[in-house]
Amino acid sequence: MKLKLLAFVATCVWQAFASKRHEVSKWYPCSVFSNIDGMDHEIAELTAQCGKFSAPLCYSDVCTAPKSVNQTIELFVKRIPANNPETAINIWIMGRHFQSKELTALILYSELNTTANLYLMDPRGSRKSTILDCGVTTRDPNFEYRMDPAQVGTCAIDLESKFGDLAAFSPTSAAHDLFNLISKLSNGASTFVYGSDYEALLVVRLMHLAPPEVTGYILDSPESTTGVYNYYR
Repeated sequence: MKLKLLAFVATCVWQAFASKRHEVSKWYPCSVFSNIDGMDHEIAELTAQCGKFSAPLCYSDVCTAPKSVNQTIELFVKRIPANNPETAINIWIMGRHFQSKELTALILYSELNTTANLYLMDPRGSRKSTILDCGVTTRDPNFEYRMDPAQVGTCAIDLESKFGDLAAFSPTSAAHDLFNLISKLSNGASTFVYGSDYEALLVVRLMHLAPPEVTGYILDSPESTTGVYNYYR
């Protein structure tokens, strides 16, 4: 019942926020949940805001993009605005599975009585952002990609011809994206970043970049790497 009530509240909040001038041109209405198959009708109709933002393919401390490839990528962001979005705190939720992120965001939005702006970003190379896809992957309705391990070598060659140095899709590059989006979309209020599993690794990288807008970080089941390259550190 509590989640169903959000269907009305979230719709009203979105309509109110749509009249604001803050980044309005970047956003369009979308469903809170990316996959609504089998969901209760009222829950499936919960609305959020979605937008795509440009980012450089390569950051100077990670790689150099060949002149022959597209120098920019797209980043997909979803947000659920607070009742008073211009003054509310901001919470970014980063997690391995997009449905878990969306559910976590909605529950947190409810528990905080719609007093926080909730943001979700698809990291570069995944889901609705610029995807690393060489044409031999399969995708299910949940945007989970799978590939025959025997195709990895051929796929890597194909991706390098399309993007150049694949360090462009490293965790550090994704952390730079998150840093810039937090700065771009900040309303001046405190910002908190939650990361779990692989995307907790991005949050750890973000901590090293030290965005001034961020007040605190929450790491849940973080993963790490033992890679020797600079962009792993």
